[in-house]
Amino acid sequence: MTMAATAGTLADFETAAANEAPAKSFFARALAAVITAREAYAQRVANHHLLQLSDAELVDLGYDRAQLKRLGTQACFF
Repeated sequence: MTMAATAGTLADFETAAANEAPAKSFFARALAAVITAREAYAQRVANHHLLQLSDAELVDLGYDRAQLKRLGTQACFF
């Protein structure tokens, strides 16, 4: 009985291993999640303040009121 060898050479395996990104630690993933959440919050607060402007002011700045409403808003309470 013979075992089927996997296709590829040791050099192929080493090249694939070198191209693989190292696994992120728990703290790195947690920090990335916090940063992503804070960026989303900042965008919602900015949208809230932009929606306080008139339509003409939004057009001058290159924004569309409907698009800002779709992206969501949240007032900043601090």
